[in-house]
Amino acid sequence: MDSLTSVFTNCYGRCSAGKPISEIAIQKCGFYLPDHARYHYLLGLPEQEDLDRKIKQAMEAIEEYKPELDGVLPKDEYFTLTRTSNDLLAELLKNFSNIPSDVSGDIFGKIYEF
Repeated sequence: MDSLTSVFTNCYGRCSAGKPISEIAIQKCGFYLPDHARYHYLLGLPEQEDLDRKIKQAMEAIEEYKPELDGVLPKDEYFTLTRTSNDLLAELLKNFSNIPSDVSGDIFGKIYEF
């Protein structure tokens, strides 16, 4: 998202008639993720945060900017995961952060297979 932020910073007030960053992102990338819907935001939340609620809010924000996903994302599935352990979601987020950024192919498909 750094390059998009750069485009926004360089253009703001001159090009795109002062459009908000969400509109520029949709135009350039086809979608926009608000800050609170981004993985690194969720990963960096304090452990005492209500992660299931934050994940649901993130998915609702995604649906706001990508309406065709409305009703598709599993917004309520994470509440059941926290019934037995409040640490489970935080551990899951941390595990995904260990996936190398230069991995190629269908890594999630491969994870699912195992």
